[in-house]
Amino acid sequence: IRSRWGTSHGAVVLTVEELRSTYRIMLARLTALVRPLLAIALASGLAGVLCVGAAATVARRRSHAVLRAVGLTRGQLERVVTIELAAIGAIAVAGALMGGWGLGWLQVHVLLRGMLGMSVRYAFPAGLAAGAAAAVLGATVLGGWWLGRRAGGVDLAEALRWEA
Repeated sequence: IRSRWGTSHGAVVLTVEELRSTYRIMLARLTALVRPLLAIALASGLAGVLCVGAAATVARRRSHAVLRAVGLTRGQLERVVTIELAAIGAIAVAGALMGGWGLGWLQVHVLLRGMLGMSVRYAFPAGLAAGAAAAVLGATVLGGWWLGRRAGGVDLAEALRWEA
């Protein structure tokens, strides 16, 4: 087929293994394009969570001072802010995991199967997702601890005069 009609009709004839190899290379290129996007999404999401925590801590400066004035220790305030930011981070991670799984499944079923006619089994990158989730949770806990430490160290008289 290749020698008789290939050049005159522009036909390409591949063995099954050559076709599989071509698809593997194509999927590897698609995967390589996605990794920088994942890193950017992870960094921007983490920045958003930390900015929300910082804004909430500043906005509640007076409330934190009142709590400290009635007996809350610096360590307890640190833990409260840390737990709050960790909870926000956990909610963000859960949403990202569910959204990422759903969009990945949609991409495989709609784009690859429906539009391109490729039969590809969907495999969620669980290891990568778990690592990213752990990194986000670790960073939010660390950020919450730092924000809580800063909130606990504020001068009480100054913070009580603070108007939100």
